[in-house]
Amino acid sequence: MARSFSVALVFASGACWTVPNPRGSDCAQDGRCPEGLVCFPDWRCWPPGSQPTCDPPCYGAEPFCDETRLRCIGCRTDADCASGSICAPNVQHCRPGCSAEHPDCPAPFTCDLARGVCAGCRLDSDCASGAEPRCDADRGRCMPCLPQRGGCPAGSVCVTSGDGYACAPGCLTAAECAPSGPGQEIACCGGRCVDLYTSAEHCGGCGNPCRDNDSCCEGVCFDLTRSPTHCGACGNSCYLPNVTGVACSSSKCSNQGCQQYFGDCDRSLETNGCEVNLSFSADNCASCGYRCTGGAPHRPALCVLLGCTVGPCESGWGDCDGQSGNGCETPLTTSSNCGSCGVPCAGSQQCVGGRCQ
Repeated sequence: MARSFSVALVFASGACWTVPNPRGSDCAQDGRCPEGLVCFPDWRCWPPGSQPTCDPPCYGAEPFCDETRLRCIGCRTDADCASGSICAPNVQHCRPGCSAEHPDCPAPFTCDLARGVCAGCRLDSDCASGAEPRCDADRGRCMPCLPQRGGCPAGSVCVTSGDGYACAPGCLTAAECAPSGPGQEIACCGGRCVDLYTSAEHCGGCGNPCRDNDSCCEGVCFDLTRSPTHCGACGNSCYLPNVTGVACSSSKCSNQGCQQYFGDCDRSLETNGCEVNLSFSADNCASCGYRCTGGAPHRPALCVLLGCTVGPCESGWGDCDGQSGNGCETPLTTSSNCGSCGVPCAGSQQCVGGRCQ
């Protein structure tokens, strides 16, 4: 049968004695140790004069061993800390600050010994950079803006960004937003500048959202897949001049053609609809391409209620000989036919604009 021994023999002054377990006994309860041992700060019993160290070894954020208390610590002196920080004596960890023994501060800051902090500014005038015009005196840093003192352009507010502040899109009141332009109504909704004419979350007013898949067009919510006034996109109306049976399906317009007495004579129905009134178009009378003929000088042919006819004399002309074949042959601006056939001007009067003067 194997046996193990936990003791070793050493010689001292000609005699031998047993060395206790190196980790010692636990003396946390009453501070008492076996005879010949002393209770150390790690609450272990060690021989007098021993120099135990931290177990397990110190590393990471606590790389140093406090050998008086046998515990791992972050720093022993200010020199153990990085620039801009010093060793807090109570907890022995690095904290922001600086001291006469350790005045190092990261650029562009310098050590304010009276306050024990790294400071870069006290007043806005200390901030020379146009991009960072505000001084955060509490931290001694120049910032692009400060929440209580502004510094952001219209349409943006000062928000926390990392360990400082930055301008971000937003607002507190509508006055902080850019003014409304043509076809816009800008308002401040939930800290953001929005256009009530186009915002699906605030359509026509703050807090008025459109349903899922709907869009905001001119401040009103529409389903672009089936709205004939906004088909496929805001402002894309299916209502063209003189068409009938207008509809929108799957974001595409459709119609049933021209209304009665109207024609699509230029074959551009989807662009300008049925542009011709067939009841009164001399070039397209009753149907596209049918042109009225039979007119005479200063007496054109007309289309009236889908039929061709000869029209009256043009303004300033008269049929003074009663012969329709030669049209309206007489100008009504002469002293012998002033304004009407057979109306002469007396004496030295002249015909001006169809009147004797």
